[in-house]
Amino acid sequence: MRVVPDVVFGGIGDADGRGLRFRQLVIEARQAQQLFQQSIDLDPNFVSGYARLALIHLDFGSIWGMESMSEAQAAAEQWTRRGVALDGADPQARTMLSVALYMRGDYVGAVTEPGTHLC
Repeated sequence: MRVVPDVVFGGIGDADGRGLRFRQLVIEARQAQQLFQQSIDLDPNFVSGYARLALIHLDFGSIWGMESMSEAQAAAEQWTRRGVALDGADPQARTMLSVALYMRGDYVGAVTEPGTHLC
């Protein structure tokens, strides 16, 4: 996991406060990651928790720059595959698996993965 350098956040004296808001959003994303991990620890059958962790990792890679895209994609695919294994008909898990496959460059898999499960 990469640490976002302070220069990305901007200075505390930003006139419009964008630097401070960005820092707060990163902190909130980390807190969300911890809470979804705790929810899975408490209830390993909570499929939405796996899908949300996948989304958070993709955000870390694509928006926040806190993980490389390859790290984010691998983590997202790992979490969503766990969710799909628990409930193959869960639309969140299937959708996030399609997104993770797309981010890996598996465009055919991304389109065919949901199958008829989301219809």
